[in-house]
Amino acid sequence: MLQSHMDHIAIIAPSLEDGVEYVRQTLGVSPQAGGEHPRMGTHNCLLKLGEKFYLEVISINPNAPHPNRPRWFQLDEPDPSRLIRLATWIARTDDIYAASTGFTDTFG
Repeated sequence: MLQSHMDHIAIIAPSLEDGVEYVRQTLGVSPQAGGEHPRMGTHNCLLKLGEKFYLEVISINPNAPHPNRPRWFQLDEPDPSRLIRLATWIARTDDIYAASTGFTDTFG
């Protein structure tokens, strides 16, 4: 049986430090060091929100080379009126092809 669930939510920021400070001021807790996404030229910090759910603060990694593709969440096209914001939620599935073709059959 196809397994899909919410994995995390992403907050984007012009810098990782700005995003972490925003979360700290807003929620009263600080995300912890995460990692890097070398293929996308980004890095992140993470905050566990539940057993299998977390918040990711993500930004362009200024020390990484520019990828040969657009970065996630339109990070290459910042909106000056909304520099730090909740960008999206991310789901996890064990079969992306079945999830994408079966979506309308299951939910439509």
